[in-house]
Amino acid sequence: MLILWVLKKTTKNNMNFIIRKIQINLFLFGILMPNFIFFSCQKNTDNAQNTQEAGKNTENNTPQITLTGNIQPAQKGWIKVEKFADNNFTLLDSVELKGTTFSVKMNVSAESDFYKITLLNKRQIPLVLSQNDKNVKISVDANTPSLDYKITGSPDSEHYQKLNSILENINKEKQRLGEIYNKAQGNPAEMERIEEEFYDMQRKSIENVKKFIGESRPSIVSIVASNTLVPEEEFEFLKNLAEEVQKKYPNSPYTQKFTAQIAKMETQFKEKEHISIGKIAPDIALPTPDGGSLKISDLKGKYVILDFWASWCRPCRAENPKVVKLYQKYKDKGLEILGISLDKDAIAWKKAIADDNLTWKHISDLKFWQSEASQLYKVQSIPATFLLDKEGKIIAKDLRGKALEKKMEEIFK
Repeated sequence: MLILWVLKKTTKNNMNFIIRKIQINLFLFGILMPNFIFFSCQKNTDNAQNTQEAGKNTENNTPQITLTGNIQPAQKGWIKVEKFADNNFTLLDSVELKGTTFSVKMNVSAESDFYKITLLNKRQIPLVLSQNDKNVKISVDANTPSLDYKITGSPDSEHYQKLNSILENINKEKQRLGEIYNKAQGNPAEMERIEEEFYDMQRKSIENVKKFIGESRPSIVSIVASNTLVPEEEFEFLKNLAEEVQKKYPNSPYTQKFTAQIAKMETQFKEKEHISIGKIAPDIALPTPDGGSLKISDLKGKYVILDFWASWCRPCRAENPKVVKLYQKYKDKGLEILGISLDKDAIAWKKAIADDNLTWKHISDLKFWQSEASQLYKVQSIPATFLLDKEGKIIAKDLRGKALEKKMEEIFK
């Protein structure tokens, strides 16, 4: 997740971060998957005829399936079939299309694996095939610029086509919101409205992906879909999925990679058990800007937001005006904020507090990422927040923007 941390620390503003979040999440597990997401028509200058013989599959003892295609109206060109392995595609076969139909016999693995077909050097179609798929059919509409297609006879391939459609729609909506957000610069009310719309879109997108996983599980495709989820928020869901695919595809390299990552995450989460929701927030005393000292436990009796930030963190500074507004609204109702800075320069720290009008309490040992507080709370990206109740118990984490505002409304009503 290092990529995500770096982007959080270097992004120019919050919206630029959040509109990229779904795309970034695709790589959270680091599983080697073929690049099938958002396939589109593309020009390919490979000469299929020249590679026809070199790519023939010679695994004659491996069970075969038959792949047939129908392209309307009649076309001329080459059809290439490739398999994904070792993070690359290998040519299995190629046939010349003369008319409207083609047929390819393919040697496939016992468990599902990834393949692709390149049509007429124009369109790539992802496939997920196993020995259970005896007769796979592809119907292609050559009247459409994108060579629209339909797959039957391969449930996993049909699921993968549906997943691509879901993710493509998410990406289009993300781009749309990003464009109108950029046009709204200088209009805080409109920018806030767009952010709220984005969070709502993201929530619905997660619901759609989880619904899709429920329909396609357990399968290799459901593993791909799971890459769009945030592990910390959906860990139990992902753990259950890993157990299911492990039973069905115990020898699949994708299953093995996925279950290994889930096991690694579980170990990491256990290391963070002391800061999980429901636990009493670990106590620590650090210097205040005036040279005194303050402990987290000194603030018991109030709802407290532990706000990890720094003067050099642009997303943090962009978030500060919203937090100021929230603090002014609820400080007399029992809200306290404790700013825990990851600064290393006392002058810059104090100047940022003054410039951003952060009138709440602050502490820092000025040790940058080696801060004792960040080590204790396992903070590896900022801004980061922990919300404590009056007894010092952690009741929420990483709430910002509208999510934090709604939580305050819920608490103070």
